Order: sequence, then C-alpha cells, then structure tokens
Amino acid sequence: MPEVTSHLGLKKPLENEIADISIINENMDMIDLTLGDLGAVPTAAKTVAGAIEELHETIQDIDISDGAITPAKLSFDPATQTELDAHANATSVHGATNAPTASRLIIRDAAGRAKVAAPAASDDIARLDSITKIQVSLGNVDNYGTATQVEAEAGTATNKFMTPQRTKQAIDKFTGSVPLRVSAGELEYFDGTVWKKVGGDMSRYKKLNILTGLPSTNETPSTLVNVTGKAGYLTRAWISGNNGSGVSMKQFFEITIDGTITYHTLITSTATSTGVSFRSGIIKDNQITGYDSSNSLGLRMPGSYANGVLYNTMTGGVNTIISQYPYVNTTLTTSATYSRLVPIDQPLFFSNSLMIRAYQLNTYSSAINGYEISYVTE
Repeated sequence: MPEVTSHLGLKKPLENEIADISIINENMDMIDLTLGDLGAVPTAAKTVAGAIEELHETIQDIDISDGAITPAKLSFDPATQTELDAHANATSVHGATNAPTASRLIIRDAAGRAKVAAPAASDDIARLDSITKIQVSLGNVDNYGTATQVEAEAGTATNKFMTPQRTKQAIDKFTGSVPLRVSAGELEYFDGTVWKKVGGDMSRYKKLNILTGLPSTNETPSTLVNVTGKAGYLTRAWISGNNGSGVSMKQFFEITIDGTITYHTLITSTATSTGVSFRSGIIKDNQITGYDSSNSLGLRMPGSYANGVLYNTMTGGVNTIISQYPYVNTTLTTSATYSRLVPIDQPLFFSNSLMIRAYQLNTYSSAINGYEISYVTE
C-alpha cells in the first residue's frame, strides 16, 4: 500500500510499485482543491507566497480599536481563554502589591487605594501626610475650622472662618434681617420701600439751636425745649447751680425723647448745706477735659449763662459722673457738691419730639447758675 503525505494526504507509490496514472491525477486534484482559485484571491499577487506576504503587510498596518477583537472573533482555545481571564482578574500579577515595596508593580487594594513610601525628592509622589500648607501656597492661612451659626452670631470667636451663609446669619442677627448695602461710600438700609442712609440723612438737619438762661425758681418746671413733629438730635443739655445761702437747694432736670423720659434727676441739698454745687444733664464726652487728682473734671462750656451774663468758658470741680444713658433717678439728698452729668459719645436723635424741663430753687445769686442746651432740627 502506498504511503501518504502528513498534511494533504497525497499518495506516494512505493519504489517497487508501478506508477498508477489515476493516483497521480488524484494527487493533482487534491492539490488543486487545496489551493483553490488563486485568481479569485483579492490581492495584487496571485501566487500563494505573494498573497500571504501581501496579507501579512496589510494586517500589520491595521489600527484596531480597544474591544474590537474579542475572544469569540479570535476563536481562542478554551484553555487559552481561561488563562487570559485568570490573568485579567488576578489581584496580584507579576509580583504587584499595594504596599510600599521597592521594585514592585503597584496594584490597588479592594478599596481602590495603594501606598507609596514617604517622598524624598521634590518630584516624588506626594502622600497626604507629607503635604504642608506651604507646599500648596497656603503658608499664611490659619488652619481654622468653619464657624457654627451660634459662633457667627455671637461674633466673639477669633479662630473660626466664616462662610457666606454664616456671614449673612451674623448680619441678620445684628440688623434684625434688615437688608443693608453700601452706596456711594455710605451705609444704607431698605425700609421695605426705598433705601435710606443708616442714621438718617444728616444734610436734612440744618437748624442749630443754642439756648442759655435761668430755669423756673419754683417747683413748677420750666419747659425749656418743646419740639414736636420734627426730627433732629441733641448734643448738650445741662444745668448748673450753686447754694451759698445755707438753705436747702433743689435742682430738677428732665429730658423726654419721642415721648419717653430718658433722663430725670432731682438733687436736694440739706438745709444747712452752704457753698455746694449741683450739675445735671447730658454732655458730649469731648467737652470734658478730663479728671484731675481730686477726681474732679473740667467742662468746656462756651456760652454758659450766669446771672444774665454770657460766659465763654466754665471750669469747676464736679466730683461725680454717671456713665450710663438713659439715666432716670428720682431723688438724691446730699450735703456735698454733686453732679449727675452723663457723657455721651454720639448725639441723641429724636424722630418727632423733644422736651426738656427744669427748675432750680435757692441758688446763690453770684454763682454760675443756669442751663445750656444745644440741638439741631430739620
């Protein structure tokens, strides 16, 4: 029996056999069937070797996108596919690790994290524990937390940052949620209809009033000022009296702003007191020259009235000064010089009314006894 080739199974006659034309023809048909019609091959070369070479070069130039070739298209052997899947799904391949290990590939852990050693050079991978505020250009920024609403509204913390929300909450706390803005360099508030300047438009206060004189000398108070239906502000209102007759002296002074008594005092000396001085009222703090060693103070009093004469200045010992305003006191009896002056750092504004009343009994005729009032209205 003839031998056959290992690939196409062509029959090879033995040396002692007679050649059989039919077997030769059968082999030729087998070769022709295997090669097929080379003329139909879609290559420029129509030989087996030429077509293969041309096909190889074409495949090398093909740009295949990711995922375009699948195992199904490649028809991998199942065993090969299993190996590829195992490699792709492995949590440690080629010695990769998520620990900071020298000369090893980095692989993420189950949480997607990986570690590196502490950086030494400026271009090393940075770690969270090695990043400083100086490295990210925040060297001058304090490491403060964000203020809570309570801290923002209190306004006392010095180690917290403010967000836009906290800033608004703090402003609302202090302004009662009244909208504020700065216009032409001046602070304004919105009254629900129009924007108005905080503290009012000072340009509308044009009429300055300075009053001096003697109040009532009986216990029926004189109305020294009675403004109604107008807005304005009071900068000064005070009265001075001195007793040299050895009889009881009384000094009453009262300020009412917009219907509310904001200052009221009545000072009475004992019947045997002589040479005592009383002063009552409000005065701007910049009109006080300061305390001396005897705890008295001097007053700048241009226009002080005394016994019908207008004085340019007045100074004298006043041994008591009241620091709070409003100040309302009913009575005080004393045998010594006494003062109920209240210094104010801002004018006292009124919206529609101002009334000042006073009386003074048994004052010494040659002493400086009288009142001075300064106020401005629309």
